[in-house]
Amino acid sequence: MTEPRRDRPRIPESYGIADGIEGMLDWFTVEAALAATSHYWVSTVSANGEPHLIPIWGGWAQGRLHIEGGPDTLWYRNLVRSPKVSVGADHQGMQVIVNGTASLGPVDGFDFVADNYDAKYPYRPEPKDMWIVSPAIVLAWVTATVDDFANTPTRFHFEETL
Repeated sequence: MTEPRRDRPRIPESYGIADGIEGMLDWFTVEAALAATSHYWVSTVSANGEPHLIPIWGGWAQGRLHIEGGPDTLWYRNLVRSPKVSVGADHQGMQVIVNGTASLGPVDGFDFVADNYDAKYPYRPEPKDMWIVSPAIVLAWVTATVDDFANTPTRFHFEETL
């Protein structure tokens, strides 16, 4: 996968977000944070239109999030019906939102995913079908200081790279 295109997200001017590319995050740094994150907040929409948010373990590998769970869970059933998903992550003051599409299937390079799980949890998944979240848009920023908040907001576009 090639590096995604990046720009500034649309944020009201009153927030004081910087213009231009100075201070924007690079994809390597954001992807490292996604791989190191221990809990992902997965947001789906239920059949009646209600939002559903759940924290879950996951493995970030090969530019995608890999999650597992049983077909009896609400988030799983929601993804079967509507694969659009948002995922939130926080790692050492970096906030990341992944908006994309989930698909259920076998994982190419499963060992990379299992290694990422194994590095974070007392658990190593077995080879099987998993939900694979492919990003379309990723938003990231650092909130350690006011200057970080003003200078780091970055939006990554994946449409052209997948």
